[in-house]
Amino acid sequence: MPTSQIGYWRTDGIEPPPLHSGRHDLTREQVHASQRGRIMRAALHELGLHGAGSITVSSVVEQAKVSRKTLYEHFDGVNACLSEAIQTLNVVAGGEMARAASEADLSQPFAQLRAVVQVLLDSASEEPILTSALLAPGFGLDKPDSQAWLLYGEIRAKMLMAWYESERARTPDLPETTFELASAAFAAFEYAILRALAAGKQAELPARSGEIVSLIIGILSGGKAGQIT
Repeated sequence: MPTSQIGYWRTDGIEPPPLHSGRHDLTREQVHASQRGRIMRAALHELGLHGAGSITVSSVVEQAKVSRKTLYEHFDGVNACLSEAIQTLNVVAGGEMARAASEADLSQPFAQLRAVVQVLLDSASEEPILTSALLAPGFGLDKPDSQAWLLYGEIRAKMLMAWYESERARTPDLPETTFELASAAFAAFEYAILRALAAGKQAELPARSGEIVSLIIGILSGGKAGQIT
């Protein structure tokens, strides 16, 4: 994933180093991509740490280790930067979810759902600030992109439905689910993560995977799935 696409979504908390001044072997395009990626990540860092209402150009450029001039060479302002960064982060996270689902061991019950939940909980543990930005974008923005936020929520709910329905194909006695239940299930998942982040307990999230999967399945099934093992 190129730097311009938030290539440091999962870095075990290690920030990418700034480019050094002076001569180097990077092309202009590589320098441009590095700067843009660092600026977007910095904006997401500020969003996840302080909320959009406290983000300023100064805070973003200080975090990104670039000049104000450089930020404005890439974006019209902080809101434009945040909008692109949030969209990119959702694409990156969606790619991780899809990869986890494709690599799941389908001989196990709800394997795709379990794999996706695990990778997101691992990401939340490693990147709590970016995860906060991912799950709560737009709050405090002057003009939050509500349509984009609703689209991301719809995509996530439909993904949950797809993984649940794939299990129903193997286990016909599972009850049908609905888009409304899937939306509620993902909302509960998000709440569990955000609550842990707010309490500073993100390190505990990966070990709670089984508990959270059971919660999601319970909601998807309307409380009729019983004990999932």
